[in-house]
Amino acid sequence: VACTICSILAVLVFNGWEIGTTESIIVSITAGFSVDYVVHLAHAMVEKAHAPLDEQVREAFRDMGVSVFSGMFTSVAASFFLFFCSLQFFFKFGTFLCSTVIFSYLFSTTLFPALCLTLGTTFKRENTPVHTGISDDEKPSGVYDDSKL
Repeated sequence: VACTICSILAVLVFNGWEIGTTESIIVSITAGFSVDYVVHLAHAMVEKAHAPLDEQVREAFRDMGVSVFSGMFTSVAASFFLFFCSLQFFFKFGTFLCSTVIFSYLFSTTLFPALCLTLGTTFKRENTPVHTGISDDEKPSGVYDDSKL
């Protein structure tokens, strides 16, 4: 997310845009757009928490790779039409949307898995008991058998 925000700021500077109202709005919502693909891949890795880390990464791309790519592609395709708008706000927003989605996709499919594999972070699910606040005497028999969870 931080890399995507820095890249968007670089795009703003590269285009010679000064920080105004439009640019402030663009920068403030960049984080929301840029976190999407990383969250999808991280969630897919958590779903495979029982596997070794390299297999978690492979399975995350196998399960979510097409969805993440499709989301990126459709967002870029939608932003393409904004490049032809005569209103400056829509042109800038199209540039922002296209840049954010592309940078976010690139960082989430290259940097994120590389960092996970390099740092050795594994995603593990904890088997924590659910506390309902109901005493054992108040529970109907057989319904809340914790051994079956």
